[in-house]
Amino acid sequence: MPSDTTTSKPAAAAKIPTGLWVAIGITALMVYRLMAVTFLPEVGNTVPEMWGVAFRGDTFIGATALIIAYLLWKSRGLAVWTIAIVWHWIGIKDFASGIEFHFIEPFDPSMGNTVLVPLIGGPILQLIAVYLLVRHRRVYLGSV
Repeated sequence: MPSDTTTSKPAAAAKIPTGLWVAIGITALMVYRLMAVTFLPEVGNTVPEMWGVAFRGDTFIGATALIIAYLLWKSRGLAVWTIAIVWHWIGIKDFASGIEFHFIEPFDPSMGNTVLVPLIGGPILQLIAVYLLVRHRRVYLGSV
């Protein structure tokens, strides 16, 4: 009885490269952006109106982070890979909006430019995740 054919693992359970685990971890880490939902009631009152766009984007990214991370971990295929890449680019664009809004009308002027640390660090992490997803695309797309 050939043991190779009976013990083969499904594609989704195959060994995941370390770089891909890092990308999945960065994706899951973005759940912290869900805390922006607490600022939404203040938009237009104590928070400038334009920040509502960035906070809604953060809320979307944070609310879907664990779902995307789970899909990257357990699923394979073009759809999962593409959704994850697009999701990260939406997150990067949202960070870019936050940087732009900071220079137009700061969220909290008393914080000065310290707010730029997460606004610049976040997209760097997401760019690393995109790079790693592209680098390890064969896990999702097969031999491309």
